[in-house]
Formats: sequence, structure tokens, C-alpha cells
Amino acid sequence: MHSKLNPSVERPSLMNKNLVVHCFEIVFQICNRIHQLTFIASITVTNASSDLFFIPAHKIMKLQKRIYYLKKVSNEFVQHGENPVASQIEHLQRDLEMLTGTLPKKPITASTALATKPSAFVEGFEFPLTEKEEIERLESEVHNDPDIRYQYINFLISKKPTSLNLVQFLPMVFSDEALISYNFHGSHASGKSKVSMKGYSIFSNCFLEAFEGEGLDMDELSLQLTTAIKQSRNRMRQRTFRAKKTLKRISDKGSE
Repeated sequence: MHSKLNPSVERPSLMNKNLVVHCFEIVFQICNRIHQLTFIASITVTNASSDLFFIPAHKIMKLQKRIYYLKKVSNEFVQHGENPVASQIEHLQRDLEMLTGTLPKKPITASTALATKPSAFVEGFEFPLTEKEEIERLESEVHNDPDIRYQYINFLISKKPTSLNLVQFLPMVFSDEALISYNFHGSHASGKSKVSMKGYSIFSNCFLEAFEGEGLDMDELSLQLTTAIKQSRNRMRQRTFRAKKTLKRISDKGSE
């Protein structure tokens, strides 16, 4: 024989459950708001005397990297008919927009425009780039974002002294290790294929645009980048040789 449930006893239990759910919703909203306020507080530092605003470049860089790699993963999921990281990308994108879009912009007048110098800063990147993945990310950002392309060209102009040629300048932008998979034409004497630099805007069009005032054309760019890659490989071989020599000397001392 089943006992009848007393509604007057059951109702408080149901009310308690609803209260718990409501409390969780409130806590979630509070945490989300704290997260937003923390972002805003961390990105805006006003200097009243100079009207300058500080943007923590490392935070922007970390977000841009995370979004870039998640988008690559997202493309793989889309091919299989699902995309579990889409919501995470949207969330990170909102954080990035909050980080870069809430700062007031100083109005540009004719006098300040004349005094403006090219900036040695590309949002989300630290130079020299040290990994192939960073080169690929820079190429993607330059291709998709006109602001990043503009910043990169200005960076090239501001960092390269007129006394340096591109052979000497390239290591200031890309490390030897980052360039190991690239050469200008994409071919290699050993038969191993390389990634062609001339198909990348960051190696070709941007360099041509930055240094057209110095008379740089495609023929000269090809010559200098080919020479720069050869010298890069030589430096890496020399470092490898010195490292092996040092290890052998340590090993010989240990065996004595």
C-alpha cells in the first residue's frame, strides 16, 4: 500500500530546489560581471599629464594566439559537421574586443599627423618571431586585418636603419629557427620542398611597400632574401657545430 505524499510537505522541498537554482544563476551572473570588470580595469591606465593609455600587449597577444589556434581546430571540426569550440571562440573574441576597444582614442589633427612616426609595434606579436607558427599567424593576420598590415609595414620602416640591407635586417624580424622551413622560391637543392616566401605578403608585398622609397623592387628583394636565407642556414650550421664540439669536449673531460 502506497503512502500518499503530503503536498504541504513536498512544496517546501520544491521551493528549496528552485531557490538553489536561482542562487546559482545569480552567482554565475556575478562571476561573469566580475570577469568583465577585471578586464576593463586591467586595460585602462590613464596618465593625466600625457593623455597616454597603456595596453598590456602580452594579454592581447595571448588572446590572439588562443583565438588563432582555436579557429584552426574549429575548421577541422566543421569538416566533420560539428563545432564544439565555436562558443569558446566567441567568448574569447568578446574579451579581445573589450581589451582593445574600450580605450579612448586621441583625435588626430593635422599637426599631430605630421609629427607621427611609424610605430615599432605590431599588436599581438613580439619580434623577432621565433617559431614557424608565429610566421603563419602573422601572415594570416596581415591578410585578414588591414590594421595589422599597416602596423607591420610601419614596424618594418621604423626598425630598419637605412644603412642596413635586407640581409642584415631580416634576423631582426625573424629568427633563424623560425625560417628553417622557408626559402624564397620554395625549392631546395637536396630535393626537400620548402615553403615559398614569395607567396607570403609578410615577405614580399609588405617589404616592397615598406622600402619602395629605397628603390627596392622584386628582383632585388629576391636576391637579398635568397642571400639572407643562405646566411641563416650557415649560422645554424655553425651553432650546431659549436654545440657538438662543446659536448665532445665535456664528454672527453668526463672520461679522463
